[in-house]
Amino acid sequence: MIVSTLLAKKNSILLFLFLPLMTLFMFILYYKYTVTTKQVFEVLYEQVISEKEYLVKNLIDSVIEREGEDFVHRLRTSETLRSQYEDEMSLIRTKDLTYLYMLYLDEKERYRYLLDTTKQSDEAAEFDQKFDPTTDAWSEARNTKRTQVRKQIDLQSLWVSAVIPVIIDEQVVAYVGADFSYSEYQKIKEIVSPLKDIYFYASVFMVILLISAYIQFVLYLQSQKKSYIDPLTQIFNRQYLIEFFKTANIKQYHLLILDMDYFKNVNDTYGHDVGDDVIIQTVDRIKTNIRSKDVFVRYGGEEFLILLKRDASLILQKTAMRIKEVVSATHIISHHHHIPMSVSIGINPYPELAKNIDEAIKIADEQLYIAKSSGRNCIRIHDERNADQSNRSKRLSDVHAALEEQRIRLAFQPIFNVLDSSIMKYEVLIRMIDENGILIFPDDFLPAIAHTSVYNKLTHFILENVLIKLREHEDVELSVNIDLQDLFNEEIMQIITLLLKPHPELASRVTFEILEHEEIIDFDQIQMHIMTLRSFGCKIALDDFGSSYANFKYLLYLGIDILKIDGSLIRDIDSNENAQIIVKTIVNFSKEIGVSTIAEQVETKAEFEKVQHLDVHSIQGYYLGRPKFEIPTE
Repeated sequence: MIVSTLLAKKNSILLFLFLPLMTLFMFILYYKYTVTTKQVFEVLYEQVISEKEYLVKNLIDSVIEREGEDFVHRLRTSETLRSQYEDEMSLIRTKDLTYLYMLYLDEKERYRYLLDTTKQSDEAAEFDQKFDPTTDAWSEARNTKRTQVRKQIDLQSLWVSAVIPVIIDEQVVAYVGADFSYSEYQKIKEIVSPLKDIYFYASVFMVILLISAYIQFVLYLQSQKKSYIDPLTQIFNRQYLIEFFKTANIKQYHLLILDMDYFKNVNDTYGHDVGDDVIIQTVDRIKTNIRSKDVFVRYGGEEFLILLKRDASLILQKTAMRIKEVVSATHIISHHHHIPMSVSIGINPYPELAKNIDEAIKIADEQLYIAKSSGRNCIRIHDERNADQSNRSKRLSDVHAALEEQRIRLAFQPIFNVLDSSIMKYEVLIRMIDENGILIFPDDFLPAIAHTSVYNKLTHFILENVLIKLREHEDVELSVNIDLQDLFNEEIMQIITLLLKPHPELASRVTFEILEHEEIIDFDQIQMHIMTLRSFGCKIALDDFGSSYANFKYLLYLGIDILKIDGSLIRDIDSNENAQIIVKTIVNFSKEIGVSTIAEQVETKAEFEKVQHLDVHSIQGYYLGRPKFEIPTE
């Protein structure tokens, strides 16, 4: 039994060695045959063409010697001469040369027959008959003053065609066309075709044998997950996730997305070698708190996805907390550096409730961004039972679809100089068109996508299109709204840097209108980001001043160029004395510190006149201009 097993194993090894070698040998033979055949045809090709070219040139030299350099004119005016030289050209023709003729160009640059050696009356061309070239060989012969050869693909009876230019004093005065038949080509082909068939079928047979012998080996390779393993961390990669979702029952899992906090700083400070080591050690720590039946995937550079298998023993929140704590418990030591690390985690506990897996991942991704914007090193869990979260998820999907289907539109509202009502710039406003063609305003969808990758994609879309408009309108300036929290978002700042830093001539015509929904705590951080925008050439405006948290302290410390007075103060300013006092105070203070002012939401003539009287620098509102989807051209 042992002997037979060893023999079988030995035979299998010999078979595995023999079959590929034989297959390789057959393919080498087939390749050699193909190369040899090609070389034979090329030699035949060159021999036939060069021989006829030599004969034609000798004949032309003889004609020029006898008839002079104006031989074309003489041939055109003498039927006797044409007949004589057609007979002489006929002597060159052989059975492999189907057509031999001479053409000239008339005054309208049209090719016409001068001589034709074809004797069959039904195929022979008449003198001066128009000739329509089917290839570029004729024009190339004229331009290069060299013989041009083209293989005939569409004509079954012809093999190749040659165009030989007739040159006198460096000028092409006529063209000799020679069309070769397949006769010689077919002779060689008929000789070698049987060999080709033998090599081909033998090779196919060996391939079939090889496939049969290696079918189990292929199945073994397919069972291996090497192509699904991330080479750095040795956990699953994103490709595996795609395959996994094709067969997995998502109802059996909770979905978590993790992001290593401030990892970019690690790479920038210590280098990529240390960064890679930190990723590996972080993964190793996470592995200790998940089970073999859970799915751990490297989803991006420093972003990971975990599918936790549901069972009675699993407590989702506790597992997520353990993962978070084990990462941040102690510093990671790499290359003698002690590096603190933490993770932010977004959780979609019931991914099966989403429309599809992409939507389920987006929901977890949304929670991750909320966790990161909440200070990082924390966990946020999606609650499908919460109506606000459900609506938010739907809006997230709506905006993503609108971006994909190009249903996001930019509108442009003019901002006017209060003195002469000239347009100083335009504010860029965003609109979404739903699937029914209804216009959706930003207040109805922007809050739902805040702190998500969809929000980042939308920001990229807006800035990209702003630059397009600035290129189209060289005398136009544009204002773009940006939330103060966007300045803390690394991806948003990277998008701004990527698009604006290389184009200072465009950035100098961009104003960022900062919108503040929360009180500023870290003024130093905000100042640093504003200085970055200013370094690109951008101007900074503080939007909705006089409402929310915006106050005079912002004007002193944030380096603002423009202050936009909130519409709540402008509304009914013509009759509201308190509003007039507040606006006057804002305007006077702004003048003292060199900041220009814009009054928002000016909608009546009375409001416009009062704002003029209060010496506001610029105005914006429906009274002078509504938003439009295109910037008017002067």
